[in-house]
Amino acid sequence: MVVKYVNDQLERYSELRPIFFVLKALTCHYKLNDHKCGGIRTYTLFIMLLSCVLKWNTCDLGKLLIDFLFYFSFYYELY
Repeated sequence: MVVKYVNDQLERYSELRPIFFVLKALTCHYKLNDHKCGGIRTYTLFIMLLSCVLKWNTCDLGKLLIDFLFYFSFYYELY
């Protein structure tokens, strides 16, 4: 069910796939992908990115990546 949802969203929003792999590579490079040590899981990263794509509705990949990083670095409230 989750796999079908993810695949449907990847087909609907073509800009998700390249940015997702860039973010996934960044989390692996900085060792932020181990959820047992406070890292982020793959599905969580996908849902965060999807929420940004739906919120900003832009096809400019560079702007979307920068906005994603800026939003979740400074504006997102954890509480």
